[in-house]
Amino acid sequence: MNDPNPPSGTYAARRDRLRAVLAERHPDLAAVLIESTVNVRYLTGFTGSSARLLIGPDVERIISDSRYAAQIERQCPGLDATIRTQAETFAQSTAKVLGKQRGPVAVEAEHITLADFETLKGAAAGVPLLTSEGLVEELRAIKDDWEIAQIRAAVAAAEAAFTAALGDVRGDESERDFSYRLEAALRERGATGFSFAPIVAVGPGGAHPHYSVGDPRVSEAGTLLIDWGARMPNGYVSDLTRTLVTGEEPEEFRRVYDTVNAAVDAALAVLRPGVPLKEVDAAARNVIEEAGYGEYFGHGTGHGIGLEVHEAPRLSSISDDVAAPGMVVTVEPGVYLADRFGVRIEEDVLVTPEGRQVLSSLPRREPARLTPA
Repeated sequence: MNDPNPPSGTYAARRDRLRAVLAERHPDLAAVLIESTVNVRYLTGFTGSSARLLIGPDVERIISDSRYAAQIERQCPGLDATIRTQAETFAQSTAKVLGKQRGPVAVEAEHITLADFETLKGAAAGVPLLTSEGLVEELRAIKDDWEIAQIRAAVAAAEAAFTAALGDVRGDESERDFSYRLEAALRERGATGFSFAPIVAVGPGGAHPHYSVGDPRVSEAGTLLIDWGARMPNGYVSDLTRTLVTGEEPEEFRRVYDTVNAAVDAALAVLRPGVPLKEVDAAARNVIEEAGYGEYFGHGTGHGIGLEVHEAPRLSSISDDVAAPGMVVTVEPGVYLADRFGVRIEEDVLVTPEGRQVLSSLPRREPARLTPA
């Protein structure tokens, strides 16, 4: 049975890994201040919405407010905590902690606003504040066995909910109504809901890669693109896409579908440890370009998933990332023909020591043919 809680010592081990990275790459730093609530959760298990975490060779302290005092005690036993009251600002309480550090402190540049950074610099006068990028995200890119099990559970919940929702679809049902039923099906299967705002796109709507659901009816056009995922109670997610046929296939649809399907196969064929992920992107992109649809594929081939639906690494032509065992990524090439239809097929894939394993299992060789009641 899948255990939703990580093994004992997981969070302390993650903080130790971060300290080891700091010691190797940034030995002059006294500490790093973690601003991202997702990164704080990854390193401590704290699920609240307001916290910072200071990590260094001689310090590990979470900084939050009185709303979360009991939660921190329960979720982060043994972790030093500074709990502010309404009598001081978050910057002031953080500055008190920073003031005890003997040396410069780095702040997560991609997660702190310029205004907050300047406020913190003013409040912590005398403590040199630097910026860092991607320290925790790099650790998060490699999943441990427990994390992989949670993502597997998220994939299973998403696929089971999708199958159930399709079984009851009606031709007069709107995109929005279908998305509501799909979310209910996810919750019935243990998810807390969608991992992101879903895409349920009838016909021409599918030509917009980040379409918002609306009022078109499922039977209004011959195709239906659905991009969805499950978020589990422990925060881990899945991200899948299938393109269905709901009536008469539009002209050229079959050629586009077969091209995208072949692009998925091409990407999977080269995905293995040690391969630059720009080469995985190139494998998919080459298939689409050779078929004459290169200009209609404008996004990257994929991205990492974990506690966020878009996280490191990236599968794109400008990525510097290299595939490594433990990465869980999407492979999702697409072709989008404006005012006609779009086709995207998305799999969730684990990089293994031997190669890769596709975690998703919904059929994709042929587009599913949906016959709404």
